[in-house]
Amino acid sequence: MVKHFDLKAALDFIRKGYTKGKEPFHFTASELANAISISEKKAIEVLEKINNRAQFWRGSFASNGDSLVVSSTVFERIKDWFK
Repeated sequence: MVKHFDLKAALDFIRKGYTKGKEPFHFTASELANAISISEKKAIEVLEKINNRAQFWRGSFASNGDSLVVSSTVFERIKDWFK
């Protein structure tokens, strides 16, 4: 079960990463796990939950958590979630 706190932390990580660098923002589940102090398996579960709800990675979500990309379209969908 994915916790609210983990979802919020993951979304914060994605928002910060997107606004810091060039678009699109690339990351892996491993990087997310290290950033928010959870296991890689839990990070993948969190990303799957986010994807299931918002369909951020339509047809291209990597179930192993490698090479996830946040484009401007994806960012627009998450920018106000859990603020």
